[in-house]
Amino acid sequence: VYKRQVVNTLFAREELIDEIMLTICPLFFGSGIGLFSGEVPLKPRLLSTEFLGSDAILAHYEVVR
Repeated sequence: VYKRQVVNTLFAREELIDEIMLTICPLFFGSGIGLFSGEVPLKPRLLSTEFLGSDAILAHYEVVR
């Protein structure tokens, strides 16, 4: 578990996250890093996506309460 995962989880559980902007760089082999270190009560709604060159996507979410 990375420290940022623990902090993200604490913020989410206290309902301190309003938006998430996530950069996605797809991997065909290997693994990525999770955003949270456990279950969180978030209901994200996708607002927009944007291509960042040929190998990444920016996804913008709002958290629905």
